[in-house]
Amino acid sequence: MELTVDARETAVIAHLHDDTLFAKESLVLGDARLCRDETEILIERKTWSDLLASIRDGRFREQRARLLAWRAEDPTTRKVMYVLEGSAPDDDACRSAAHRLTLVYGFAVWRTVSAAETAAHLLWMKDHHATLLKRSEPEADRVDDLQKAMVPRKRDIQTPKNFLLALLASIHGVSRSSATILAGEHASIAAFLDGWRERGEAAMAALDAPAGGRKKKIGTAMASSVFGALGIAGSL
Repeated sequence: MELTVDARETAVIAHLHDDTLFAKESLVLGDARLCRDETEILIERKTWSDLLASIRDGRFREQRARLLAWRAEDPTTRKVMYVLEGSAPDDDACRSAAHRLTLVYGFAVWRTVSAAETAAHLLWMKDHHATLLKRSEPEADRVDDLQKAMVPRKRDIQTPKNFLLALLASIHGVSRSSATILAGEHASIAAFLDGWRERGEAAMAALDAPAGGRKKKIGTAMASSVFGALGIAGSL
């Protein structure tokens, strides 16, 4: 990856030492640039005092807008990174601006303590481009795998038994675990209604409902709620 540093960044250049490691130019945008193939990373370096001054005089917003416009021309290959250098002041405007760069505008933000560390970090990025820019797998594949793992297909969940469980769990006072116990071997809503209409509310109330290692019954209150909500004829 090729590193270019703006000629006016004398504080950083002083710590780069070896001129063969970087090029020095007057950059129109950004304070440093990293390039590899079609990928281009612009780095905007600011000390915290620079940041505060630019917020107050409006330069910060103007620079940010220019960087956004540059990235928008090709978001896939163009990246923007801010380096905030030095000790952060106790100033809400600076804190807000730093967080918004990432949360609102999607820029990477890195903090360094000095120009020397900034220079070292630029060289580190130059040498680690393979790690920085390589995806472990195509993003589309990652998203697809995540969806497969977390979101079952509708045809897999829209079964008579699952509809029965969902119906029971929607009744006030019936948890998912209780719904599973109530459903038992019934494979559908129709089978559940027929089965409990025949067995009666008292039989449902007497069902065992293990909880926290203890044994308890479904109880009359839950049984009454289920029978009432589903309009099952039967009484204690």
